[in-house]
Amino acid sequence: MKFKDTRIGVFAYNFPHKKTSDFLYRMLTEGIPISVILAADPVQLNIPAPSVRTKVRHQELPHPAEIAARFGIKYVVCPHNSAEVLETIREYDLEIGIIAGARILKQNVIDAFPKGVINFHPGLLPEIRGLDALLWSIEKDVPLAITSHLIDGRVDAGLLIEQNIIPLHPDDTMFDLTERLHEMQLPMIGRAVEKVLAGDIRPLNIAVPYNRKLSSEMEKAVLAKFPDYLARHSSGGQKPVAPVPAPSYRVHPSAVLDEGCVIGNGVNIWHFTHVMKGARIGDGCNIGQNVVVSTGVRIGSNVRIQNNVSVYEGVTLEDNVFLGPSMVFTNVNNPRSAVNRKDQFRPTLVRKGASIGANATIVCGNEIGEYAFVGAGAVVTKPVQPYALVVGNPARQIGWMSELGNRLHFDKENRAVCPESNETYQLSSQGVIKIS
Repeated sequence: MKFKDTRIGVFAYNFPHKKTSDFLYRMLTEGIPISVILAADPVQLNIPAPSVRTKVRHQELPHPAEIAARFGIKYVVCPHNSAEVLETIREYDLEIGIIAGARILKQNVIDAFPKGVINFHPGLLPEIRGLDALLWSIEKDVPLAITSHLIDGRVDAGLLIEQNIIPLHPDDTMFDLTERLHEMQLPMIGRAVEKVLAGDIRPLNIAVPYNRKLSSEMEKAVLAKFPDYLARHSSGGQKPVAPVPAPSYRVHPSAVLDEGCVIGNGVNIWHFTHVMKGARIGDGCNIGQNVVVSTGVRIGSNVRIQNNVSVYEGVTLEDNVFLGPSMVFTNVNNPRSAVNRKDQFRPTLVRKGASIGANATIVCGNEIGEYAFVGAGAVVTKPVQPYALVVGNPARQIGWMSELGNRLHFDKENRAVCPESNETYQLSSQGVIKIS
């Protein structure tokens, strides 16, 4: 396995926990480097206790801090969605996160890892999303499985890495299945890291709503179905899940898609465009002629990129962004041909729904706010507020725009109505928000 110099952060619990300790030991055994352990204290969850016990009560587990000390691994105790976590990710220049015990991570924490955060879900995705995966698998009569995936802000969604069916035996108990669901995650850790580094990932088609906690009555009803479920699914051997069909997209024969890029469903890629390894393009995008999408770039869904645009490394485009023809991004502030400054790339974030006009230039290190509108030929040298309309060189704000791209005119109460959608916007010293 080729893990050399890969910088990995492990999300863990700051207390003895079976998954946390087993993940750490497995990674150490396989030579998967751990740059830092991000350990969170217990959190009181507002979830009812189960009426059906399906898990073994483990005793005398090692504390993860002891494992870290024994193997000389940096150990940071902090809430997983805190500013301290973000600072630690930056300090150690982490590339990949692995969840070995964590609550739901916020999008800004996920986005801080250039190659993503890997989760191992004890259910077949997308069929079994959410809580109580084992019980819901029985209730829905879905094979028991482990899914490794790169997470996003949604519940059990993102990019698929690998899926494996869990072997069942006729004399299994619920405790057997719970333990096997845990044990079968361990050999998938190294493979998941390898696949992420190689860009061997693809979108998960999440069209199924996620499952919530079962009621105590449903838990007991599912337990009664367990013998029949076991009889139907017992096989005695691990089998890979049938591959997820490749996404459906259209590519002109002159375009070049590097191995390891990820292209979503319904994407159109036109003449002489190059999508580089590790780039990710969401569903429903239109990528025009003579476009370059560089390594590591993340593009959301329904993005429109017109002709002659280079989306450089460090640029992130959220959903529904419009890039006009021949607009320009930069990623270094002081480029010199004789000086390699790849380690000084400054990120640029274009938020949901923003539009950037033809021939505009976005100087790196700035954020374009949601539904902002950058006029043709503008040169943006500082962050742009949500809904702001900016023009000129350097760009200056001259007004506000609605989500549908109409100029907003505010009355004496600082309210404006979009003439197309009839939605109302409120202006304050903090900027503009949509209120209805």
